[in-house]
Amino acid sequence: MLEVARAVADYFKADVPIRVTGDFRIGDIRHNVADVSALTQLTGITPRWSFVDGLTEFLRWAEGHEAADAGFERSLSELRERGLLGSARS
Repeated sequence: MLEVARAVADYFKADVPIRVTGDFRIGDIRHNVADVSALTQLTGITPRWSFVDGLTEFLRWAEGHEAADAGFERSLSELRERGLLGSARS
């Protein structure tokens, strides 16, 4: 998660604090590690794109599109009200 946040901040040359809250939605996959080494070992195929290159391409695409209000704050409020937002701090 921090790698993604830092890469996005670097792309936008944003000097912003990165804060991990530990909040999660019930049912979220909280720990996931993508590793293509087995693919490479079994098939000899290696990805053409690194993670950062793929993220950079996505961010370039996203810059060309207008952001819409996705109701993020409202959705957090609804999750809290329904008891569906957990916290690693509790």
